[in-house]
Amino acid sequence: NSQYDTKLDLKKDEGMKIDGVLDEDEWSIAESNAYTLVHKTYPDVSVTSMCYLGEEGAYFGVVVNDTHVYYNDERIPTRNSSVEIQVKGFGDLDTRAYSMIVAPTGNGCDVQLKEATRRLNLNSSGNMQWMFTPFKWEGAATVKGNINTSTCEGYVVETFIPWSELGVTNHKYVRTYVAMNHVEAESSDAGRSWSGDDGNNRPNTWRIASN
Repeated sequence: NSQYDTKLDLKKDEGMKIDGVLDEDEWSIAESNAYTLVHKTYPDVSVTSMCYLGEEGAYFGVVVNDTHVYYNDERIPTRNSSVEIQVKGFGDLDTRAYSMIVAPTGNGCDVQLKEATRRLNLNSSGNMQWMFTPFKWEGAATVKGNINTSTCEGYVVETFIPWSELGVTNHKYVRTYVAMNHVEAESSDAGRSWSGDDGNNRPNTWRIASN
């Protein structure tokens, strides 16, 4: 459905471009709220996350340092090297959470709607559950080195979600956290580990981000 194409050129703040480079001046502002997580099992693997809140929406930059960066188009994004950015509003009654998953391919990124656009909703039992719910956002990734080789040093992810999609009116703060998928081999059945901001495989700590 082209309405939810993640490569749509959504209206963004002047000068902002979603290309996985993080070279806009606004990211120097975002560095003040950046934080770095180190993988629990692999101390040479780390992820630095930052957020910039603009007039049009929320921007996220993620820098991953990882010497094992693998992509296989037969795998779903979460079985590839990838990052997951969770975000929800702050200060509004409707604070549904949204999940954006970006997997670097070495030639841009893989953003599959079925696997990568999820919203935390109430299910029929009254419990919160991640469900596939399309929403408009953009994502891009650049790889440092050659993917699927020992020369790869990591990758950079950049995403944007408009305020209208988040459905909140308080544009000064968001709640967010980031998790990463680290895989050990290029094969489609390779094992993976998921690491979030509490240092283990069950990240659930929301952080407040503002400019």
